Amino acid sequence: MTMLRRFLSLAALALVSGTATAEAHAQSFLRAPQPQFGGRLILDGYLSQYDLALADARARLDGVGARVMVALAPTSTPRRERLVEHLAVGGFVGSTSEKSLNAGSALRTSVYGAQIDLRPLHAAVGGVLEPVLSLGAGAIEVQETHIESVRLANGSPLLPRDVPLGTRPTHLTERETHPIVAPAVGVLLSPTPGFALRIDARRLISTEDRAGRSSELAAGVSITL
Repeated sequence: MTMLRRFLSLAALALVSGTATAEAHAQSFLRAPQPQFGGRLILDGYLSQYDLALADARARLDGVGARVMVALAPTSTPRRERLVEHLAVGGFVGSTSEKSLNAGSALRTSVYGAQIDLRPLHAAVGGVLEPVLSLGAGAIEVQETHIESVRLANGSPLLPRDVPLGTRPTHLTERETHPIVAPAVGVLLSPTPGFALRIDARRLISTEDRAGRSSELAAGVSITL
């Protein structure tokens, strides 16, 4: 029994001593200069799918985009208290691949503009998950290419797929630019400081009927320097 008490006493003493040593090391580690991740410059690259609802056409197009944002306060701030610490401002640009609408026309678009992001929480949930609200304003450029029918000598039309070999049909390209407002909701998943996966669902709203109401779903990576 005496040996057991001595053993327990020694174990307790070792535990207390180890705890004190660990605390001293932790305080020394916190005081030492630490590598900084999560500054002010945010670089995003993403893949997107647009659901375009134009006045005379509706199409889904795949695209790519990039975003450059500047946080108004370092994103490494452990807990954001002031409004300025929740905001980032910058710009975006994106384009889509060409998509055939029918036998005689194809559609391609590009978007660009300015954007402001708001991270509404004081800190990320579990240190890794964070919602993002954003508002963009810019323009969408719609490029539509029409392949005009080729006519025989007697005036009867030929569809583009029936054009004889060596005959070039006429291509007519129309470009229109429309102003847009683009509100969005998104989420950031940050497995490591300075790097995150970002998903956004965005609405593209134009005041012009020709551009209509369209939407964008984007997923990509976000790097903070």
